[in-house]
Amino acid sequence: QTDVESTLLRTLVVEAETRASASEASYEEARAEYAKQLKLAEDRLQNYERETEIDSQETLQFWQRVMQSSASSVLEKHVKCSTLELLGQPGKFAFVFKALKQDSLPEKPCQVKLFSKRWARVAIKEWSFGEIFSDFPGILAVGGQILLHSDADQGIAKLLLSGMDDGKFRPLTRSALPDQYICLF
Repeated sequence: QTDVESTLLRTLVVEAETRASASEASYEEARAEYAKQLKLAEDRLQNYERETEIDSQETLQFWQRVMQSSASSVLEKHVKCSTLELLGQPGKFAFVFKALKQDSLPEKPCQVKLFSKRWARVAIKEWSFGEIFSDFPGILAVGGQILLHSDADQGIAKLLLSGMDDGKFRPLTRSALPDQYICLF
């Protein structure tokens, strides 16, 4: 090799190293900016999740207070309570009953799902899914009836206790049965 070729090669290597160093510096700057933006996004997400959880808790507490002060014995206005039959407990959140509708000729059966106020969030989700997916086979849509029922006369409690005795559902670790229910028809 001649000195000219060697100098040319050294110049090319130096230029390549310079470009590589500049690229590495640019990459590190981009990586640092990305890390900064990712941290900001994670912080915003955590704040949003925290605010959403607080909103959710406040909403639940609000509706539990509304139920406590406003629920009344309204189930008998919609179904013949003497025909209520416990079908079971699908999952741990609600009880499903069958009954005849009040003031329907000919008499029409209906199903009503009762959630304790503790499971208001689940009732809302179930209602929402029923509204969205009501056109799908096998999805029982809520027919528009949503009630806050107070079991002041303990009629529902007696049916539930009888259902436990009959083995229609196994009691969970409840110390008492609810006295107010969200009813979805």
